Amino acid sequence: MKKLWTSYNYSILFFIGLFLLITTMIVTNIEAPKDDYQQITVKKGDTVWDMAERFDGSEMTQTEFVSWVQEHNDLHINHLKEGQTIVIPVKKMNENTEMLHLADSDK
Repeated sequence: MKKLWTSYNYSILFFIGLFLLITTMIVTNIEAPKDDYQQITVKKGDTVWDMAERFDGSEMTQTEFVSWVQEHNDLHINHLKEGQTIVIPVKKMNENTEMLHLADSDK
């Protein structure tokens, strides 16, 4: 074991450091909390595509919007239930204002 350490100590330290760096990057690259995004209550007849049209912006296509909503709300189909609260990719600018900003489409 001692011979292994003396022969490969730099390589072992490099891989340990690389592992720690990758682990740190993964942990810190977790998605923004849902509190940063607008939550809306689904009304009768609402669809994810309707919401994509309603919140149409230049930073995210409608298809990206729909995919984001499905992924972050664990929706496997486009069917929404009346009264259901979902998170949409529209960032809150300030709690005291009505202004909204579309989230970046990067994951």
